[in-house]
Amino acid sequence: MNWLIFTIMSAILMGFAGIMQKFLLKKEHSLSLIFLMYFFGFLFLIPLNIINPPNLFEMPMFLILMRSLVVTTGLLFFTKALHHSDISIMAPIRNLSPIFLILISFVFLGERLSLKEYIGVGILIFGAYYLTIEHGQGFKEQVKRIFSSKYFLFAFFAIFIISFAPPIEKIIFTKYSLEIYNYLFVSYFFSLVFLFIMYVSHKFPINELVKSARTGAFPLSLFAIVDLTSIYFIISAIAIPASKVSLIIPIRRFSTTIELVVGGKLFKETKLMHRSFACIIMILGVFLILV
Repeated sequence: MNWLIFTIMSAILMGFAGIMQKFLLKKEHSLSLIFLMYFFGFLFLIPLNIINPPNLFEMPMFLILMRSLVVTTGLLFFTKALHHSDISIMAPIRNLSPIFLILISFVFLGERLSLKEYIGVGILIFGAYYLTIEHGQGFKEQVKRIFSSKYFLFAFFAIFIISFAPPIEKIIFTKYSLEIYNYLFVSYFFSLVFLFIMYVSHKFPINELVKSARTGAFPLSLFAIVDLTSIYFIISAIAIPASKVSLIIPIRRFSTTIELVVGGKLFKETKLMHRSFACIIMILGVFLILV
């Protein structure tokens, strides 16, 4: 199962990218960080696309444009919600993405899961939820706390719209023969344009963006490489004809375990035993999907 290897590699890198993001957000505004991540990632893609340039006339530009639009719009809404809310409120909402993805993949890709796979995905979702909940509160209190946040709808809409991106990529790589780095080059370009428009519309000073790019070039470049490689692996998994998007993305949520357990030690956070138990639950879910 090559798609599983690619997915696990992507999850590991995504987890470490999340840890790096926590460090960088101490100095950078969230929108600036996202823009610079795409900017440095785009720079790293240039040499590959010079060696083997994309044939723009044969690429599904509309689908790539739509994928870039839903991702950047989702990032904007979720970043805004995260900026004004506590992470303990936003994290459980983010774990709803596999549910949306299963429904979208069923409608647009015709993907159907077996009962065992549904149970495995359910265990993965429960493990991710258990990982992010605040212990000491009852279930009703947790739900009330989440829904009482004025930015709940922002986060909910963000997760819903981003869930359309993997199925769009599945359609692209099923119908078109593309090199992944050519696809990412065009996709990153569109995302940069969207993010720059967002940046300007928020009236953020451009000189601060340039200053951040200069002073933080090394950590930002490292972050961009890790994130870009994670995306490359997940698209490699999606591009395999036999793979199912409705299984790939829930398994990729395993990155939450790496981000919170490893990051928890680095940031000297508590509840590591609770997080380790959640990790075991998620591993059980992955095992049930694959056996």
